[in-house]
Amino acid sequence: MDRLIPVINRLQDALGTIHTKVNLELPQIVVVGAQSSGKSSVLESIVGKDFLPRGSGIVTRRPLVLHLTQTHTNEEWGEFTHMPGKKFKDFDKIRHEIEAETERLLGKKANISNESIFLRIFSPNVLDVTLVDLPGLTKVPVGDQPIDIEAQIRRMILDFITNPNSIILAISNANQDLANSDSLKLAREVDPTGDRTLGVITKIDLMDKGTDAMEMLKGKLYPLKLGYVGVMCRSQADINANKLIKKHLEDEKKFFTTHEKYRAIAHSMGIPHLSWKLNRLLMHHIKAVLPDLKKKVSDMIRSNEEQLRTYGFPLSENRDLQGVVMLNVITSYATSFSNAIEGKTLTEAGTELEGGAKIRDILLRKFIQQLKNMDALNSMDDGDIKNIIDSSCGVMSSLLIPEVAFHMLLKMQIKRLLDPSQTVTMEVYDQLKILSSDIIIPEAVRFPNLQPAILSVVDNVLEDCLKPAQDFITDFIEIQQSYVNSFHPDCINVREALHRAEKDVEEMEPSMHNSTLLLDKSREFESWGKSDNRFETSEDEKNELIQIYTIRHLLTSYFDVIKKNVGDYVSKAVMSFLVIKVRDKIQTDLISKLYNNDKFNELFAENADIPFKRKALEDQMEGLNIASKILSEVRDFDLEHN
Repeated sequence: MDRLIPVINRLQDALGTIHTKVNLELPQIVVVGAQSSGKSSVLESIVGKDFLPRGSGIVTRRPLVLHLTQTHTNEEWGEFTHMPGKKFKDFDKIRHEIEAETERLLGKKANISNESIFLRIFSPNVLDVTLVDLPGLTKVPVGDQPIDIEAQIRRMILDFITNPNSIILAISNANQDLANSDSLKLAREVDPTGDRTLGVITKIDLMDKGTDAMEMLKGKLYPLKLGYVGVMCRSQADINANKLIKKHLEDEKKFFTTHEKYRAIAHSMGIPHLSWKLNRLLMHHIKAVLPDLKKKVSDMIRSNEEQLRTYGFPLSENRDLQGVVMLNVITSYATSFSNAIEGKTLTEAGTELEGGAKIRDILLRKFIQQLKNMDALNSMDDGDIKNIIDSSCGVMSSLLIPEVAFHMLLKMQIKRLLDPSQTVTMEVYDQLKILSSDIIIPEAVRFPNLQPAILSVVDNVLEDCLKPAQDFITDFIEIQQSYVNSFHPDCINVREALHRAEKDVEEMEPSMHNSTLLLDKSREFESWGKSDNRFETSEDEKNELIQIYTIRHLLTSYFDVIKKNVGDYVSKAVMSFLVIKVRDKIQTDLISKLYNNDKFNELFAENADIPFKRKALEDQMEGLNIASKILSEVRDFDLEHN
């Protein structure tokens, strides 16, 4: 299990070199404390060396990720990940490099940044542990510090300690009431039960005479499940006098072992015990979270691979690959269009018809019903019919049924069928346009010029196919007008129409004498209805009315036949000339218009943000693959047998 901390350290170092952040919640110990709480002194005592920047105000302006590695030689040195291969054996130079690297990013002003500095320290005098040193909590900006420096530092600390795999090392001054400890209050926000917070009480030796920190150390004032460790800090006078940390640790041990209150718990006090406890805590914590960490890395690799596949390879100037992608896009689009027409794209029951089903409903239900509702006589009354009969006779009198009048009236009614026929054609056309634009082209997210180009070609195909359909329908209506087949088997003949007309007139007995013309009276009745009113008529007037009603019956019969023909042929024409033709023509036209080397670069120009997203994912994949390789070094049986 001793291998676990170095594994996580290597993992953290590797991920720290990746430009794009990999959001892995790694186990680590985060040091939180207010300015002047003794945070730097604790860290230097753990390391056994003076190496941290010192001064007034905020001296830690970037997170310092500190990997301590125990060696089996007497040599001590430090290494920075931003300066690979260079060993710093002079710890004063380590301090200077921390300051220089901070200034390289932030300048000399008192700004802060979340971008970490990674430092590895190798020494026989340390235990393996990873610590993250953060800027000290402050209340009031001083000098050139930003006015919101308190909020900035608070956000930075929360970014680190919100990680559920982090252990919070909350440092508090013994002379301060723990209820007012900034570090403990901040820790409680993310760890309200104190499960992953270890308290450090500093400057115990500086407490007022007659007071002690036993209540704090026993957790009676502010309970923490990981407990508290009391330590002594070097004073500024000790630092100025270059007091060795080794001598300081000896003095600390003597203080705890000889103090009346602390000697009973001296074995669990001091920097050496704190280092040991941090090492044990971190190892057991890593062991607990490592299986989930492995799974998360694997899941993130799979997710990133899937996302990278949607972005694909850069196609710029790669004509062969561009051609392959274009053919795939065209084939996929044409297939999707055809499937939508044929009803093969339905994935779940919807509330509305779509695709081919919508077109079928327009043609075979809505249009046919509209034709059925059209009455041959709705647009004219008996007076209109009489006027046309009279006009067709000229100066001659009509003895039988006036055929010219019938043909003229019938042509007028057939012409009424043209408008609904062309209207339904446009409705299907509009539906095809909707269908074509609703087809999802996954590559369009990546190549914004692709979908407009495809839709432009499809719109042209629709326009090309629309006119033949419209022309056929116009011609078909004209054909129906040009010749009347009086012997159509589905039409009544003249004799039957005359018989029905005579019967209708016979049922109209006169009830009024010569007050008006029969024709004027006939206009008071419904065209096909009957009335209880009766009137008398002369023989001529009766013959005239029979003529009118005979034509009515002939018109109605023949118009019904024409409506059936129009409904059938218009639906077939729209399907053949428009729907089927468009379906069959789309792929050919798309290839002829878009499969062109000269157009590929324009069509495959990526969204401006795609290259950046692809590069970010590739960087993440690099980090995740490194993480997976490092984690694979720790086998499950290693964890089970430790």
